[in-house]
Amino acid sequence: MMILTYRGKCYNIEYSVVNISELEKGLRLDAEYYDPSYLKNEKRIKRKKWDVLGSLFEYIGSGKTPKRYSKDGKYTIVRSGDLTGNIINKRNLLKTNETRLFRIFKKDILISSIGRGSIGKVAINLYDEPLYTVSEVTVLRNCRINPFYVAVYLQTPTGQREIERRITGATGQLHLIPSNISTIAVPIPSNSFQKFIEKLVLKAYEEREKSDQLYIQAKEILSEKLGIKNWKPKTKKVKIGGKEFEVEENISIRRFSDVVQADRLDAEYWEPKYDELEQIIKSFKHKKLHEIASNSYETFNPKNCDYFYYLEIANVDLTTGIYELKKVPCSEAPSRAKKLVEEKDILISTVRPNRNAVAFVIKKDKEPFVASTGFCKLKVIDNRVLPEYLFVLFKTDLYRELLVRKTTATMYPAVSEKDIMELEIPILPMDIQERIRDMIIRGFQSRENSKKLLEIAKQTVELYIENNEKVALEYAQREVNSIGVQVQGCPF
Repeated sequence: MMILTYRGKCYNIEYSVVNISELEKGLRLDAEYYDPSYLKNEKRIKRKKWDVLGSLFEYIGSGKTPKRYSKDGKYTIVRSGDLTGNIINKRNLLKTNETRLFRIFKKDILISSIGRGSIGKVAINLYDEPLYTVSEVTVLRNCRINPFYVAVYLQTPTGQREIERRITGATGQLHLIPSNISTIAVPIPSNSFQKFIEKLVLKAYEEREKSDQLYIQAKEILSEKLGIKNWKPKTKKVKIGGKEFEVEENISIRRFSDVVQADRLDAEYWEPKYDELEQIIKSFKHKKLHEIASNSYETFNPKNCDYFYYLEIANVDLTTGIYELKKVPCSEAPSRAKKLVEEKDILISTVRPNRNAVAFVIKKDKEPFVASTGFCKLKVIDNRVLPEYLFVLFKTDLYRELLVRKTTATMYPAVSEKDIMELEIPILPMDIQERIRDMIIRGFQSRENSKKLLEIAKQTVELYIENNEKVALEYAQREVNSIGVQVQGCPF
């Protein structure tokens, strides 16, 4: 197997020459598999002590996808979209009552194995509770070396190239089947090096959990101050077939003039629970949203750059408001990529507001940062209101319900920006707002630490492959010290 270069007058072309006897077990005849970049990547790995995943793991396989999901299901399902940043994102997991499911266990490695854009994502399961997965996720179980190290390696540029090489199928029908995953080569460093990578991952997980808890606590504090922590709509008892049931009170009598003024004839809009929620807000000092925030924005022009960072609604964590940006070439800019975003902006999804996809840009470190037109972008203009407070306010059940009330249409429910800007906003004392702000800032810092630790782990493994353990650990020491995080049991 050779890598050669054709040198022409205007360009050079690199190509591979492969003997039939050298074809991968006689199973791969496609030219892409023997691309020179893949062969060079493989050569780098095999300079070290190495093995393949099929030998390192006792089991590599996947389960079946449930036919139905249920909000109150008994079994919790992990899908490819739940694999984020080396860790399973538990906040938005679906459930099912189906019983023929594939169980995953602690320290199993999960790889997204179907779908353009998501294929090749990797996470390690760090939870003791019962979780199950689907056919689009391949599970690697019982590793004879450190699974934390393997999970990080698979996310490095070197590991991702190995994964990319094993993808089969045409565009739109891409697959990463278990038999191909089992042939991925893995360089094997010393046990102490592997253990250090594990400590970085566990510290990143700890920081991420801390971040999530701070966001949740901030929302709970605000809900308590507003008196909605345990709020539920009023109910009434009814008898059906001789049995007594408790149901939500959903009958209200309205004047025709009110219906005309609101321009809403649908019965759901006039449910009594909305009156209760509005009375809660009006028991505090309050203002219309348009009095304390602007929703204007500068329009993004994709002709003025090479690439941009794009936020769409699907990439917002529904519990914490944390988001993931996609780097998009300007030539491929979606038609909805219009709204330029600045620091301290609050982004509220106008589509399916019942999902509560609300994000806060506490710090903008990507340029240009563009949001979908599916968001209402808010910039606080009143110094009596902190943007962090307004963000958490829109993450409460109170405002989720009020946004749902304002939706129109059924197949594609959405709320207009005009209706959002007419919402009443309670102005709580500044000391409460500052307490919420501080928790959001600390949560953001913990999430940033988590991301940085995982990036350090990946780069440390990459430097080991390219150089040696000494060079890699020296890099890790500098980077860990620079972010001021204490990692227990570090070798430095």
